[in-house]
Amino acid sequence: MALLIRILWVLQHFFSVVTLSKKYWRHFIIFSILIFVFIYIIKPDTADIPVYVQVVNNPHAFLEPAYNLLASIAFFLTQNNRFAVFIIQVVLSLLFVSVLRYYKLSSIEYIVGLIFIISGLAFSLGVNNGLRQAFSSVFILFSLLALICKKRFSMLLYAILSIFFHKSGFLFLFLTFSVALLIKRMYFGDIYRQKMTLSSSLLYSVMVLSGIIGVILMMLIIPKIPFLGGYFQKSYIGLGSRVAGYIKIIPIFFIFIVSEIFWGKYCKIITNFSFLRMIRGFYIVFLLALSAFSYISGFFDEAIARILYFYYVIEMGLVLAAIEEKKLLGSVSISIGYAFAINAMNILGGPL
Repeated sequence: MALLIRILWVLQHFFSVVTLSKKYWRHFIIFSILIFVFIYIIKPDTADIPVYVQVVNNPHAFLEPAYNLLASIAFFLTQNNRFAVFIIQVVLSLLFVSVLRYYKLSSIEYIVGLIFIISGLAFSLGVNNGLRQAFSSVFILFSLLALICKKRFSMLLYAILSIFFHKSGFLFLFLTFSVALLIKRMYFGDIYRQKMTLSSSLLYSVMVLSGIIGVILMMLIIPKIPFLGGYFQKSYIGLGSRVAGYIKIIPIFFIFIVSEIFWGKYCKIITNFSFLRMIRGFYIVFLLALSAFSYISGFFDEAIARILYFYYVIEMGLVLAAIEEKKLLGSVSISIGYAFAINAMNILGGPL
C-alpha cells in the first residue's frame, strides 16, 4: 500500500500541470478527488497520530489548553480514542478549507484552490501528523490575512488562538509580525496606503537582514525560554529515521527559486499575493541561515522542522493568492515540487 500511495501522490501532483489551461480544470478536480479519497481510505495511522490516539482521553496530555479542550470535547462526544482524533482531524481540515474565504475566487477557482490545499504539504503533514502546530500555524495565517484586510480584532483573536494551540505560536507570531512590520515600514511605506515607496533591491536586502537577525535571536533568546529552549535546540544526529534540517532545505529552496522566476516582479499594491510572497521570502532566507548554523553546530534540527512546516502554511496561502491573481504557473511549479516530498509520502503511506 505504501508504494501505491507514493505513486498516486506523484501522479496527482504532476497532473496539476493541466490547470494551466482552464478547459482541463474539471478533469483535474475529478482526478484529484478520486485519488485523495482512495489514499485516505487505505492510508494507515503513521508518525504522531498513534500518540494522539493514545492520549486523547487525557485532558492534560499537552501544555496547550485549546487543543486539550478540543480533544476533551471530541472524546466526550465519541467515547472512542481513534474516533475522537478523527473528529479533531476533521475540524482541522475544515479550518484549512476556511482560509479560502479570504480570497476572491470564482466557484471553479474555489474548488481548484481546495485541491491545492489538500495536495499541499501544510495540509498533508498537519492533518496526518502535527495536529497542534497545524492548528496554530493556520491561525497565524488567518491573523496575517486579517492584517492585510485591516481586520484588527480578528487579527488579535487568531493570534491568541495560535498560542493556545501550540507553544511554537509564540515564536512564529514574533518572527512573522516583526518582519511584516519591517516590510510595511520600509517597502510599502504604510500598509494602509496602497503604494510602494522603495525598490525591489531593498526588499531583498530587508529579507536577508531580517533572516540573519532572526537566526541571532534564535540563538540568544530561544534557549532562555523554558518550554521552547531545549525542544528547539534538539539535534537529529544519531536518529536514523530523521533527516537533518539543512538537507531538507535544498529542494525547498529550489522550488522557491523556480516559483519566484515564474511569478516575476513584485506588484505595486499590497495584496494577499504580494504580502505573503514577501513573508515567504523572509522565511526561506531565515531557514537558509539557520540551516548553515545547524550544519556547523549540529543543533536546531527540530527548530528547522517546525519553521519549515510554518513555511509550508505560508506557501499554501501564497498558492491560493496566486490562483486569485491568475498566476498559476508558479503554483503549479510548487505542486510539482511537492511530488517529491518524501516526508509527506512517509506520513501518508508509512515507510517502504
